[in-house]
Amino acid sequence: MFSSCGDRPFLEYRQSSYNPINQVPMHSEIGYLRFPSPVIDGRQSVECLLTSPIGLCEVLEGEFRHESTQNQTIILELKTRETAKSSSIDAVHAKGTHRIYRFSLDSDQACLRVDYRIDLETSSTPLTKHIENSLIRQTSPNESLK
Repeated sequence: MFSSCGDRPFLEYRQSSYNPINQVPMHSEIGYLRFPSPVIDGRQSVECLLTSPIGLCEVLEGEFRHESTQNQTIILELKTRETAKSSSIDAVHAKGTHRIYRFSLDSDQACLRVDYRIDLETSSTPLTKHIENSLIRQTSPNESLK
């Protein structure tokens, strides 16, 4: 999902989904998260650049923020600022998204949970829930998620 680009001030983002029955690819997108300013009061502004193989590009802006220090929860919230599409996209196309990712690490650091929701607005529908899911990574007794 998110990976480091070394000492560069951004993260790589990749997302792919597959049909759970036949494993046929359904959607994918790649891009980068950029951090244009320092953390202020526990909030970090974020810019996100995404593209999908169907010819849609999206510029999103938002923030990282701490929701809770007890269970170490961080929220990433992004909203579309601009979209661009190739000339070959069908008449119905994405106009924007609102994305919320919640990263939670439990108190004994044995379980990382990522909850995410993506709302989508198209040229024919208002902003509506598009995807909602949870991913959980549990560690073995000798492993830490630090």
